[in-house]
Parts: sequence; structure tokens; C-alpha cells
Amino acid sequence: MFICSARMVCVAMMQAIEAVYPKSCLQRCIVYQIRSSIKYVSYKDIKQVVADLKKVYTAVTLEEAEANLETSGGSSTLPV
Repeated sequence: MFICSARMVCVAMMQAIEAVYPKSCLQRCIVYQIRSSIKYVSYKDIKQVVADLKKVYTAVTLEEAEANLETSGGSSTLPV
């Protein structure tokens, strides 16, 4: 079971979910992941970073996402 949350679920809530669904996986909403990433980026660079992130997140395969990350400048351009 996948749990997608707009905000991070508290530890107690995640433990309760795992007790009922032991193989569950928590995924943070992609919009909030991107917002968290760009808060560390200079205002003048936000458009380019978001464009690079979009190429990575819209890739169909992991290999395509990694290739897009490499062509966008890798970790030097995109925040971790």
C-alpha cells in the first residue's frame, strides 16, 4: 500500500499504518518535494531548476530520469 501525503506524516501515525499494513510505503507529494527543493535556490535560478526537475520527475524510466539529471548539470544545478 502506498500512502501519499501532502505533509510528512508523524512518526506515530506511520507506525500505526505499518502495524496494519506492514508493506506500506510513504511518499511525499511531488509538489511539496519540489517546493522544499527550491526554497534553497536563488530567486533568479528558480525557473531553470524547476525546468530541470520537471525533466527528471516526468521521465518514464529510472534510466531516463538519471540521464535527464546528468544533462541538467547533476547535483551542481539541482538541490539535493
